[in-house]
Amino acid sequence: MNLSFTTKRLNVIEIDASSSMVEHHQLTIALPTILTPAVVANLPGYFQGIDSIAAAKSGWLTCLTSAVY
Repeated sequence: MNLSFTTKRLNVIEIDASSSMVEHHQLTIALPTILTPAVVANLPGYFQGIDSIAAAKSGWLTCLTSAVY
């Protein structure tokens, strides 16, 4: 079951390896506008430099969705 919740300032929908290709594509397209330098300033290095769709596709999204927690 995917995590999903909304607050006044945030809408969260979990995307993982079992999510549809459409959901993965929509997230990939949105990442450059979500992960701005101000947003990622205090996040780990793998969040840095996602400034294009190509950067989002270059393994970053795959790495996060295939991680085992």
